[in-house]
Order: sequence, then C-alpha cells, then structure tokens
Amino acid sequence: MCAPGTCTCNDTAHAATIAAATPHAHSHTFEQEYFHEHESKGVVATVKPYKKLIITLIVVTILAAIVAMDQDPYWHGVMQYFMAYYFLAFGLLQTLSLNKSAKMFQQYDPIAKRIHLYGYMLPLIQIGLGIAYLLWAPVYALSFATIVILGITLTGISSVIDSQEKVRCGCLGESMNVKVGWVTFAENFLMTMMAAAMIVFAHIGIHHL
Repeated sequence: MCAPGTCTCNDTAHAATIAAATPHAHSHTFEQEYFHEHESKGVVATVKPYKKLIITLIVVTILAAIVAMDQDPYWHGVMQYFMAYYFLAFGLLQTLSLNKSAKMFQQYDPIAKRIHLYGYMLPLIQIGLGIAYLLWAPVYALSFATIVILGITLTGISSVIDSQEKVRCGCLGESMNVKVGWVTFAENFLMTMMAAAMIVFAHIGIHHL
C-alpha cells in the first residue's frame, strides 16, 4: 500500500498504463497515417499531393517541345523527346531514394513482388529507356520493351485499384506521397499507348500522316 499523503503507486500504475498503450499509438505505418489524414480533408487535399507530378510533366513537355523544334514531323519529335525526358526525370527522382522506391514497387509491381531485386532495377531501367529514346534507338525494340515493362506494372496497378488497397505510389520516389490509384494508372497507360503509337507510326511511315 502507498504511504498516507502520497500517490506513488497510482503514478506508477498510470505511467505503466501509458507505456503499455504507447506502442499501439505508434503502430501505424507512415503510409496509413498519411492516407488517413488526406482522405479526411476532402478534394483540395486529394489534388494537392499531385503538385510535383504535374510540375514534372509540364517541365518534361516544355523541354520536349523545345528540343524537337528541328524535327520533321514536329509532333513525332515531341513524342520521342517527351518519352525520353519522362523516363529520365522519373528514373532519376526514384534513384534519389532508391531503397524506398524499390519497397514501394514491391507492393504493386507483379515482378518486383516476387523478385525484390527488380524493384531496385526499375528506376535504372527507366533511365536506360530515357537515354535510348534520347539517342533515337531502334523504335521497334525500344517501344516493345516499354510496352512490356509498363504493361506488367499496369496489371499490378489495376489489381491494387480493384482491391482498394492503400499502397504508396513509387513513380516519383520519396518526393511524392500519393497512393496507387487512377492517376497512377492513367500515367502508365498514357506512356504505354505512346509507345504503341510509335510502333504504328514507324510501320506505316510517319511522313505519310
């Protein structure tokens, strides 16, 4: 029993209760806390996290439009350089936090889920694709490789959307905190369709369009 006029026992018991509860208070992952916070704030907070993605795409588009000035046809040059700068920008941003980017890819990319090393390779693969587009590598092999790589990732994204899992997107690495969703799907689908279009244009002859 406690001595009269003191509350040592009660303080100890209270402290023990707090200590026991503390692990549970911090058991949530960063992603869970982030998604909960932003889902509870409405549309503005939902759009705001994509600011860096939007800025990156605008910069990539402007660069592609400028560099393609001397290309004939112009629109084909814009497509080529857009894909080059897109892969370079995204791949480089992912390598800045390579370990975390790899862990994100391992949550939804089908290959990275099974072969964790592939999650680390994806940013480097994207940089390689960017350099290849920049150097105007053979269009059939390059575009086919792009379609296969992005197509595999798209199946994983579709699975996450279908299951409504809360998985963090690794498209810009640690610099952007958004979950895999329709924006991620649209981004990868657009690049896949552009790669397919490059094959079609090469096959039918772009100068006839």
